Amino acid sequence: MLYLVESFNYVAGTSPTRTETQASKPSPIMATSSQPIKTSPAGVTQIQVDQSKSIVTDQEANEISRALCNLKSLAISVQEEGSTQNEKLDALNDTVDKANIRLEVANKKIKKLT
Repeated sequence: MLYLVESFNYVAGTSPTRTETQASKPSPIMATSSQPIKTSPAGVTQIQVDQSKSIVTDQEANEISRALCNLKSLAISVQEEGSTQNEKLDALNDTVDKANIRLEVANKKIKKLT
């Protein structure tokens, strides 16, 4: 199970700042508890409050993992098909180039005869 951990830092005289991180285990600090983090040289105490919320269950994580594996397989297949099509287009381009050269030679011969 993954958890969303919200941290609020409070410093006297300023607005609280909020950060979010993901964790595989809930924080030992619960949503209603707080603990001092550090005291500045001026004697201002900074306090952090953590809130843990479950954002993805293990079953949902497994489903996401399977879906991502399927998506990866599909992407690899599309890439391989693209490579095959590019090879075929290169061969066709070479054939057209050769046909154009033969056509130019034939046109030059016709101009010489007229």
